[in-house]
Amino acid sequence: IVLETIGVGFASLWNQFEKRYIYGTEDLPLQALFLSNHYCLEEQKLPLSEIVLKRLGIRTTNQESWVKVTHVMDDGGALLAGIAAGDLLVSINRERITPSNLNSLLERFAGQSFQLMVFRQDILHECSVKKDQRVFSKWQIQATTP
Repeated sequence: IVLETIGVGFASLWNQFEKRYIYGTEDLPLQALFLSNHYCLEEQKLPLSEIVLKRLGIRTTNQESWVKVTHVMDDGGALLAGIAAGDLLVSINRERITPSNLNSLLERFAGQSFQLMVFRQDILHECSVKKDQRVFSKWQIQATTP
């Protein structure tokens, strides 16, 4: 029934797709597919502080005058440094972190190794965050004129 609905030719097309993109190592030709349908991908520049947060691999929230870690990502420097969700960020290289200066401190220490002090269950911990030069981008799909 399925082959009757989608056609016999689809099985061959699907097998090629599966071999190349699902089990293979080729990237999907998204740019070509979007262009053929009158769309394009545009790279959106991220602020440096957002890039550093992505490299660090944390999400934070403000808690009174503290910055609290809410999530630690698997691929970031924070996990390797031993930072955990629930930690309160105290300082970067002995400079106090507040919700108002977090972005400027992150920008200042971008691309460097640094010492991060955190409070965890009322105990002060020192974590070494390794230098990370990964590049992150944000992409947006834009309609083009035919």
